[in-house]
Amino acid sequence: MSHSKSDKEASKATEQSKENIEIPTHASPEVFITPTNSPHHSPPPSPAPHLHTLTQAQLHSPPTPDFHTPTQPQLHTIRSRAIANQNQRPMFVNMQQQDIVQDRKYDTFFSRPTCQFGAIVLEEDDLIPTKVFLECAEVLLPFFDALSPTAFASVKADIAVNIKKALHKYEEDPTRYTTLQVMMTHEIETGRAGAGSATESLLWLKRGMEFIYLFLAELARGETALDVAAWKAYSNSLSRHHYWFVRRIFGLATMAIPYHLDFMVLLGSDRSDESVQQVIQDMGIFAQNLREICVILDQFLVRKNIETKS
Repeated sequence: MSHSKSDKEASKATEQSKENIEIPTHASPEVFITPTNSPHHSPPPSPAPHLHTLTQAQLHSPPTPDFHTPTQPQLHTIRSRAIANQNQRPMFVNMQQQDIVQDRKYDTFFSRPTCQFGAIVLEEDDLIPTKVFLECAEVLLPFFDALSPTAFASVKADIAVNIKKALHKYEEDPTRYTTLQVMMTHEIETGRAGAGSATESLLWLKRGMEFIYLFLAELARGETALDVAAWKAYSNSLSRHHYWFVRRIFGLATMAIPYHLDFMVLLGSDRSDESVQQVIQDMGIFAQNLREICVILDQFLVRKNIETKS
């Protein structure tokens, strides 16, 4: 991650502001992702902190999630996978990546989990199976250790808490709450979709997942400055749901993100160009499949007036 003179000046200014701002280091759900004072709606808009040397065009440019890395194989869509055996346990992102995994030189963070978003078999009308989705969501937790086990501890804890709340609701009646949409619809129709509900937890889990896939998409498209990629992904996802001081804390947290090559090593690279390309290829596939699930969830939550769009 290279730093220009302007980067150093910005960092110096940020250091001066740290005296009154401490990056959370303990599990504290609702610090980064879920506000405590509102179950659904976003806080009033406020300017994002200028902690980075991003231009206004970079900061506010819309995300382009339909990305493809140069070596990424053509993806199957989730709908095409729906014809698979309904009882099949998720194993790989898709059949093409399964072929790669069977005879691959480098094992990466994105190829290791036995539960993959891309292998989720949707039910009719794009209904997402609850148990499998939550198992896949747990795969995301170690990812924040690679970003920074200290600075992103609260993000990781928040996602873990949201998964736990949704799982607890599912376990109340597994035969009834077979899909996320059915579970949330029941809470909404019975007036129980407020603070502390599974619906609220899934709303914030979806928002956190949006940040992850946008961040990975930036890296898969060739961004090597991880702090820039993280800030841009945050600005296009969670930022609009946060107050200014949470945005500022997040900006400080991005300063703890490792350099690009070190991050690739944490995800499975041995520092060779070939291994880095393998990580990026797997990352691109993983992000695309995560995006597809997020889009389905987002459409449902918007339709039910749970998610707000600015």
